[in-house]
Amino acid sequence: MKRRVIIVDGPLIFSQPCCALATLGMRRFWAAKANEVGSDILTLPLLAARLAGGFRRAADREMLSAAVAAALRGDGYLQIDKVKDLPGMVRAATQTLERAWDSDLDLTALASTSERLADLALLEHRASEALPYGAMLPRPLRNAAVERVRFAAALFGSISLEGLVDVAPIWRPLLVALSAHLEVSWSAPAKLGQDWSPGQVSVATAESPKVIRGELSADPRAEVVEALRWARQLLSRGVSASDIAITAASTQTWDEHMLVLAGHAELPIHFSHGLPALGSWEGQSCAALADVLGNGISQERLRRLLAHSSSTKAAAVPADWAAGLPRKAGLFNVDQWRRALCYARDHRSDPGAAERTLLPLLDALAPGLANAEQAGKAFLGGASLGLWRDALRNAPAAAVALSLDSLRIRDSRHPANSVVWCPASHLIGTPRRWMRLLGVAGRSWPRSDAEDPILPDHVLPRRRLVPISTAERDRLYFELLVSRPAEEIVLSRSRRSTEGALQSASALWPATLPVRICTRSRIPEHAFSETDRLLARAVEAGRSERIKAASSCWRDWNREDATAHDGTVRPGHPAVRRAVTRLHSATSLKLMVRDPLGFLWKYALDMRPVALSEVPLALDHLAFGELVHELLARTINALEPAPGFVRASSDEIELALAAAVNHVFRQWPLERPVPPALLWNHSLEEAARRSLRGLTIDTSFKKDTASWSEVSFGLPSADEGTQSPWPSGGEIFVGSSKLKLTGRIDRVDIAAGGRGVRISDYKTGATPRRPDKVVLDRGKELQRVLYAIAVKQLVPDTSQIVSRLIYLDGASPPLALSRDALEAAADDVARFLDKACELLERGHACPGPAAREPYNDMRLALPAELDAYLARKAKAFGILARDLDQLWSTP
Repeated sequence: MKRRVIIVDGPLIFSQPCCALATLGMRRFWAAKANEVGSDILTLPLLAARLAGGFRRAADREMLSAAVAAALRGDGYLQIDKVKDLPGMVRAATQTLERAWDSDLDLTALASTSERLADLALLEHRASEALPYGAMLPRPLRNAAVERVRFAAALFGSISLEGLVDVAPIWRPLLVALSAHLEVSWSAPAKLGQDWSPGQVSVATAESPKVIRGELSADPRAEVVEALRWARQLLSRGVSASDIAITAASTQTWDEHMLVLAGHAELPIHFSHGLPALGSWEGQSCAALADVLGNGISQERLRRLLAHSSSTKAAAVPADWAAGLPRKAGLFNVDQWRRALCYARDHRSDPGAAERTLLPLLDALAPGLANAEQAGKAFLGGASLGLWRDALRNAPAAAVALSLDSLRIRDSRHPANSVVWCPASHLIGTPRRWMRLLGVAGRSWPRSDAEDPILPDHVLPRRRLVPISTAERDRLYFELLVSRPAEEIVLSRSRRSTEGALQSASALWPATLPVRICTRSRIPEHAFSETDRLLARAVEAGRSERIKAASSCWRDWNREDATAHDGTVRPGHPAVRRAVTRLHSATSLKLMVRDPLGFLWKYALDMRPVALSEVPLALDHLAFGELVHELLARTINALEPAPGFVRASSDEIELALAAAVNHVFRQWPLERPVPPALLWNHSLEEAARRSLRGLTIDTSFKKDTASWSEVSFGLPSADEGTQSPWPSGGEIFVGSSKLKLTGRIDRVDIAAGGRGVRISDYKTGATPRRPDKVVLDRGKELQRVLYAIAVKQLVPDTSQIVSRLIYLDGASPPLALSRDALEAAADDVARFLDKACELLERGHACPGPAAREPYNDMRLALPAELDAYLARKAKAFGILARDLDQLWSTP
């Protein structure tokens, strides 16, 4: 058996084993397919390592990054000391060192010429010492191999270089030394300075492809769409996936589009340069940890992190650790978590297990990014922990999110049975019969040369560090790819860049090349995905229920009459009837008369807004109102029955209020998200100020008056132990429609014997301009009237009911309704609610004045051009809701 070593280069033609899975490159696949017994496929570093012997090996990129990161932590650098901790420094330094090694520069000899080169020489020395045993830098490995070149004939037989455009200067002395002991040949794709080579050099003959054509697309995404259509067309003709390649000088512009669209297309696309690490489960585990460390602990973030954790410590957390914790609670520090877990002990099977296992993990998260390494060990394991360490090695902990974004992992697809997507440099050694070149535009092919970040031209001449410029190399790769005997080569470019700037054709674009313009709306010959297929087949797409619904919605948008898309439904719809006959609150009834369509969405379809902010900078108007009402309720309850709220002095009220503030300060963060500490304290101070006004606004009471706060009524069953002036389990009905009402009155004052009842409704919003004129306020102020209707049924023997609005932000007196005015308002409310029920029963739901309000929870469900939409449908909606017009104009 004749032994033979074939030298190749590039991750597409040669792939080293990854973990336990040995992924063979294209050349190994061809050798196995052709039954080339005795052939060994190697790269030049692997060849040098085998010749050097003694378990020596070339340090891979991971080892180099770790060694450079360790070397940068040392002191004594003359110039790079101030920037060594910046994000990207490890990657930049590793890149510069690799360029210096490839150019065979002796950094130690050059150290005396520049402080920057002296720093780089020191960095190289320290990195070499930090490598694992047996791992070597390229120059020492090359020298060790040259010293043992006498064993080459016994080891290799003959050496053949295949597909290499050039050989880095560092490996040239090794090949020269090998040529003295065995046959060295080189099959090069182009003539490019091979005069130094001692062996036989054969250059491939340039041939024109059978078909070469050009395509012009709208933008980079459209280029990817056309490339996938082209690939699908070839596969449908029986072309093997291993014969198809899509390439670009640099893939960065198209990577994201290719990843997403290839997933939709379900095409076998191999990314030879790797997939984004964040697209994997392990990457998402790291992202969840970075989110917690960078943005702080919260319940939502911790739940996400534990769901992705893979460490033994995280696995020890019991499955029911979150039982009893309110999902809305923010829990932004360890103390809040400790108290919340303590309060929820009764809900867990093992009360103390969650605290024993979870609190040490929270202590690891509390310091934030400063404890990133230990937090990674606590929550991550296996491949996730490896990615986390890579991210921390490539950048400081403060920039770990950016570092994770740049990490890539090996694609599990094999290039031998996949369409390949790769940089042009990967494709040179293994061209394919059908190739498509993306981005053949002025700025992307060829690319401009950039200064090395560590060794710019004024420190070391650029051509000494990188003998061939990026532009020259891109031109060479382009010429090599289009001069191969391919079946078809397609040159593609986009009219506009990702940013929208106009792009011109590359100087490499052939002047006589026929160009096809591919518009976005064109009907493709072969669709690349299901969505693309429906776009090409309008008749078939029209049979899709989703597209039918979308088309119908668009037609109804332009009509002036009310349609099903505007809220009209069939009369007596069961969902509408269930919504109308439910147990109502004042809020739901106000929505019914002010926005029937919003009522339908919320209570018939159960649509709810999504909370977008985990940590609010300020409480919204609803939460702030709840805060004030809780302070009022706790203060009054603390004063009842002794000494009694009506008999309490101002000092006693202030002390009770202070105790309520202290309780809320500690308890609310365990139940709901609250602002950061400084803003939370400010919110409490403002709420306490308004609460004190509400508690002291009545300067005198009759001695036999009793007071209650947060008094419930109309509940299906009464809560035991609650203090109430009436049974809270009875039913309350409103209007002839018999709408069932429940609620909670902010404050109720009742004179002895039920002679008179006073209802107080506290308002935390702004005082209206003319508060004395407010009765129903166009339907906004139904609550006090509805509560008066309820009290009339609960205390039928009372001789007088007074219902008040108390605005806490100003100095206006309470706004009271009583006697004839209150009875008239109650009749109006009952009548308008009956009209709203009839409107909904007929199926005529439509937007009301509440739809235009800035705090409308359902605003996102309405059309974006709301004013134009309501103007177009104004006449139709006016006819539907004419019975409610009077309410919408009532002061």
